[in-house]
Amino acid sequence: MLPIAVVLSIAIIIILVVVPQQLEKNAKANAIESAKATVDQFKALRKYYVANVIKKVIGKSKVKASYNHKGVDKTIPLPATMIHDLSQILSKKGTKINLYSAYPFPIRSSRQLDKFQENSWQYLNKNPDGIFSQSTERQGKQRIRVAIADKMVAVGCVNCHNTHKETPRTGW
Repeated sequence: MLPIAVVLSIAIIIILVVVPQQLEKNAKANAIESAKATVDQFKALRKYYVANVIKKVIGKSKVKASYNHKGVDKTIPLPATMIHDLSQILSKKGTKINLYSAYPFPIRSSRQLDKFQENSWQYLNKNPDGIFSQSTERQGKQRIRVAIADKMVAVGCVNCHNTHKETPRTGW
């Protein structure tokens, strides 16, 4: 009986130690994959918006694109503004997407980066294809924050950011 009790005790201890660690590891991996899929969907949506709305309207009609579009006739949101607006809507359902930069446009210059955002900005500038994640506790709940670089690759976006009268930086 004693060997069975010893083996059973060791098995219970292993289960109590290993299972929670494995569950936490799997939850973090799933959260990162889910965040990556969400970011990929937003990037696809913005790419579609640029190709099928912005390119067809801007310069070919009296409609303009601006971050100041709400309630303004003949004005549609800029692609990044669309993402900000959609994020506000989705945050009410538990999904929060933030576009942030160390070089914000003046309209967003009052926004301060938190420690996670500062660390992710530094990491992603060195590893633009990487994923930066961190477990945090907020409002008594364990959360995983994930940051993925949003590279400006469309020529039209780069040109607009480099030439916009309010741009905080050129040379994008």
